[in-house]
Amino acid sequence: MIGSCLAGGSAPRALRLFRDMLAGGTAEMDGVVLVVVLRACATLGHLALGGSLHAVAERRGLQGDDIFVANSLVDMYARCLDLRSARKVFELIVHKNVVSWNSMLSGIVHAGHCAEVLELVGSSSLLKGGDNLSFDETTLVVVLQLCKKLEGGEAMLCRSVHAAAVRRLWFSSSSLPLLNALLDAYAKCGLLEHALQLFRRMPEKNVVTWGTVIAGCTHNGRPHEAMAYSVAMRETGETPNSITMLSILEACANCAETRASRCAHGVAVRSGVSFERDVGNALVDMYGKCGDLDAARRVFNAMPSKDVLTWNSMIGALGMNGRAPDALSLLDRMEREDDVMPNSVTMLAVLSACAHGGLVEEGMACFERITATYSLQPQVEHLSCIVDMLARAGDLKGAAKIIQERMSSTTGSLAAAWSALLSACRSHSDCEVGRDAASHVLELEPGNSAGYLLSMSVPDGETAARTWRLMRERGVKVTGGHSVVQVGQEAHRNQMMSELLLGNLVSAVLLDKMVNGTILY
Repeated sequence: MIGSCLAGGSAPRALRLFRDMLAGGTAEMDGVVLVVVLRACATLGHLALGGSLHAVAERRGLQGDDIFVANSLVDMYARCLDLRSARKVFELIVHKNVVSWNSMLSGIVHAGHCAEVLELVGSSSLLKGGDNLSFDETTLVVVLQLCKKLEGGEAMLCRSVHAAAVRRLWFSSSSLPLLNALLDAYAKCGLLEHALQLFRRMPEKNVVTWGTVIAGCTHNGRPHEAMAYSVAMRETGETPNSITMLSILEACANCAETRASRCAHGVAVRSGVSFERDVGNALVDMYGKCGDLDAARRVFNAMPSKDVLTWNSMIGALGMNGRAPDALSLLDRMEREDDVMPNSVTMLAVLSACAHGGLVEEGMACFERITATYSLQPQVEHLSCIVDMLARAGDLKGAAKIIQERMSSTTGSLAAAWSALLSACRSHSDCEVGRDAASHVLELEPGNSAGYLLSMSVPDGETAARTWRLMRERGVKVTGGHSVVQVGQEAHRNQMMSELLLGNLVSAVLLDKMVNGTILY
């Protein structure tokens, strides 16, 4: 009965039955009952009761003699985030089996202690089968979870897991969870080509497989391929779930293609997920990035429930499309109609709208409300928006003054704020403030080519020449950008020739100075 309650998803009822069993005094607790109850404690995060059961198991000698009890104790402590106790129990197990390792490894990965997992895997030669150890598909899935959590990914570990799966011939339909995890790990480690090769060779695919490859293409800067895979998915008859739908909508938003976005919306409606809040938020964001504010507003108004992300998406859509007064009105409506309080992202969207809409007074008032009304701490992103707003309005010295006043109280790099000011100095031909802003930008981000390009655009030949020499000395490479132009129903991408533009920019500035009798370079 206790096991049935737990299997049916009612862990609290399982624990109540266990207490009734102890209170009745007619049944003795054995290792089987202990394993089930420890699993219930792990499900509920009930560390205190799990520790008491550990003491009972120790007194009755169950921990040392019963490998199932010992493994359950490791799993319980690990899932309750008491890794110190889990590691102690794990080390006391004389003959560890694959479940022992899986319990310990999954608990450490869940707690985010990646270095400890690498130490365990490396010391035991687990993936190579050393120390007479074996592993199963669950072990490899746990290691792949580690690959995704490591900063920058762990490409070599992904390949090792792939090789281990090949050696065990785990490429059948029964190994689909492992293959999906490997596909996801490759994509998150930036090895998208490896992921696509694996995807093509997979003997069977389910909705998780398709969703993983679509998300991988989207997050690796290839949204058009993601959209192509979404079409191929529908041709196979597979219906996308809400998670897959979010990746499809994100790809459409990144491409900013109106026709594809409307098709994706239709797929969401036919799949029955369009009224889920997360999908609705993604639809509002997608239509906003496509410039279709009427569609974004229709989705927003039709949503049965809204959270702060919903409001942020709609305010951001209005702001990025030049509707600053509407964005401010929506902020007021948010405060009146909903229990959701604006957060720092909300205020960032409002400040960005004011900056692009030229609403200086309204923007400054919103900046003051961040602390006074909402008790939030202004971040460097908020400061950058205020600087951009003042600079666009021509108040360059006022913008520089705000940066200097807030330098000590603002967390994070101020490079974005100085860059916004530097860009405005170019537009307003202010060399004095521009030279100061350029020095700060190059000091804060010496490896970013954008700062050098902005510095050389200031109408000051001496600054341009010095920046050009500094860029060559540091070996900074220019990152090419692109623009997207909507023609009819299709978006056309135009790659910018940054190196050529850079050369022309420097030549133009120097030529202007040479004509005036000044030779700088």
